[in-house]
Amino acid sequence: MPPGLADQVASARESPVEVAQAMKEMDIKLNKSIFEEAWGAVYTMYYDTTAGERWSADDWIDARSHVFDSGKLVFSSRERTHDAIRDIVSAIGDPYTRFLTPEEYRYELEARSDKVLNNAGIGLQLVDPFDGVDDLQILAPLPESPAERAGIHPGDYLEAIDDIDIAYAHMTPDEAIAVLRGPEGTPVSLTLRTDASDRKEILLNRRPLSMKAVRSEVVENELGKTGYVRIHLFTSRAREELVDNIRSMIVDGVDAIVIDVRNCLGGVFQEALVIASAFIDCPDCVLVQTLDGNGIERNHIVEKQRCVLPGVIVPTNIPMAVLVNGGSASSSEVLAVALKENGRATLIGERTFGKGLIQHSFVLRDGSAVTMTVAEYVTPRRHQHLQNKGARPDIACRAAPAKSATEDLCVDRASRALLLPRQTGVL
Repeated sequence: MPPGLADQVASARESPVEVAQAMKEMDIKLNKSIFEEAWGAVYTMYYDTTAGERWSADDWIDARSHVFDSGKLVFSSRERTHDAIRDIVSAIGDPYTRFLTPEEYRYELEARSDKVLNNAGIGLQLVDPFDGVDDLQILAPLPESPAERAGIHPGDYLEAIDDIDIAYAHMTPDEAIAVLRGPEGTPVSLTLRTDASDRKEILLNRRPLSMKAVRSEVVENELGKTGYVRIHLFTSRAREELVDNIRSMIVDGVDAIVIDVRNCLGGVFQEALVIASAFIDCPDCVLVQTLDGNGIERNHIVEKQRCVLPGVIVPTNIPMAVLVNGGSASSSEVLAVALKENGRATLIGERTFGKGLIQHSFVLRDGSAVTMTVAEYVTPRRHQHLQNKGARPDIACRAAPAKSATEDLCVDRASRALLLPRQTGVL
């Protein structure tokens, strides 16, 4: 407790009114400090991809002054303080930069883990496209979720949930996700629109969502055996399980490896680099180049990842492919492009999402957080920006992920593309 306020409280022990006033002043001071913490984090760390068109330090200073000029009422409660932070952060207009309450941030941490989420849902990940469209856009269905099983595709627009019109209600992505959650087994109706303006209604049942790290199996056909690993989210656990599974596959004598990052929106950026390094036998090769808000460029090379995962886990004579689609974003794109441009893997599927930005969550003292864009990355060899462009596949395949790799059209196409050259002696 600050000394001045402590004295006020001590001297007012016989006066409940004065005690209440002193406590109120303490709350206001704490709320101000939370606001300042959030404001300062954005001021020092935010990376603006628009070269000042969307955000500038001067505008951010003006935004702070405007809030403080509004008077003490802004900081009279934690809820009002959170609203003030949310308002100035959302005004930036960056769909990946947002404020999260303590409850929202805890839920997001759960969603990044392999735990079953506390509330049942259908597994949609949404974003406000900020392009004049009032509806919310689907980034991707969660891997293995009811939404993915129903064939919901990345890039579709969500127009309504049950009888709630998204545009009319001015729903944010977080508000829509909250509506989509509910008791296990209860139905929810979605109205979807594609880019071609085709509309469809889908009825799904909510169920607990489990974000397992990876799923793997071995697929065999007349050409040979293919090891298949699907990454659901880039975490340390995903990396550990992927490495263990692939090492077992190598011992089992697989002839090719397919890594599936369809509908994987990313995760921990560093984990994508570590996983990529495990397949490239070239210590000085660049995996990706990043540029942050302070103008610092950095080359992330294979050798720097060796302290986490020493050595190559797949012999270079075993061909590899990475399956991608419009829901492959961020860390998924880092892995895919690093392997492609270093000549280690063939990309099969659809053009990736095009999220060439890196986010960091800055946790505030009350457990709330500001998740913001802090850097951009470019491809290692061609130095291409993937933001809003994505990476093109070498071989096209539009099929959605299947429940089993043996039933997956893109897995079969990848397997044959990798193994047929071995049979014909091309490799």
